[in-house]
Amino acid sequence: YAAHPFVRRMQRGGPDALWAHVPAELRPGGSRSDSVPAVRALRKRAQLENVLAAAIALLPSAASGGATAARSVCVDFCSGTGHAGLLVAWALPHTNVVLVDCNTHALAIAARRAKAAGLTNVFCVNADVKRTTMADILAEIDDTGDGSSGEGEARGSFGQCLGIALHACGAATDGAQRC
Repeated sequence: YAAHPFVRRMQRGGPDALWAHVPAELRPGGSRSDSVPAVRALRKRAQLENVLAAAIALLPSAASGGATAARSVCVDFCSGTGHAGLLVAWALPHTNVVLVDCNTHALAIAARRAKAAGLTNVFCVNADVKRTTMADILAEIDDTGDGSSGEGEARGSFGQCLGIALHACGAATDGAQRC
């Protein structure tokens, strides 16, 4: 594991410095009822730091001129309660983040977490990645916006698109890669 420069900057204050900046609703571990158990929190944080580093490296940020009419999109396939996608949404507020999962209960938790963290660039789409296409997913957020966590604005053209899947397995991995 080699931390991305963004992660290293945030860690200068110690190993937990990055997480001190992240809203409590988005941190693995802690006292929330939907939180990752403390015994898994450190490993989960390392996984998320790697996903975040990749997203930051691959998607334009507002600081690098990434705030254009065509917003970038990060799709978190098999997102569950949104650990990876919500962290990306926090770090890259000019990127639309779409959480895709077939579990409506997990998506409801993700939407609550996004709203509690004040994220307005998160959209939840209930879909099975084994039976959907990226066009279906983008159409869902472009046409209706109904999957939104609140005030996110997805209408219009989309810029660069990145797909992530932290815990997809088996046929779900194949579906995410196909999308």
